[in-house]
Amino acid sequence: MIAAPIEMIELDERGVAYIFGIRIKVTQIAIESKYNGMSPIDIMEAHPDLSLASIYAALSYYYSHSVELDKQITDEFEYVERMRREHQDPLRKADLELRQALRKIA
Repeated sequence: MIAAPIEMIELDERGVAYIFGIRIKVTQIAIESKYNGMSPIDIMEAHPDLSLASIYAALSYYYSHSVELDKQITDEFEYVERMRREHQDPLRKADLELRQALRKIA
């Protein structure tokens, strides 16, 4: 018997796994499923470009490489938190809207 590979996942030059042709990371699908509790149908509704087959392929790839991908997810979360701490911007949405309104008047 010959194994038939699922060709819906591609790796970029850094080894990051994406859904083929869509450029959504496998880790994004894993986060939505595992951490946000979304079902494959929920994910498909949130990402109309994805087929149910591609979502299941991403989840299959994730569970086959969960140790490595969980580390990527943890590293990304830590990076975001570090950037938030280091680059606190006091500018709020209301401030941006006010600036836009003032530009229209001027």
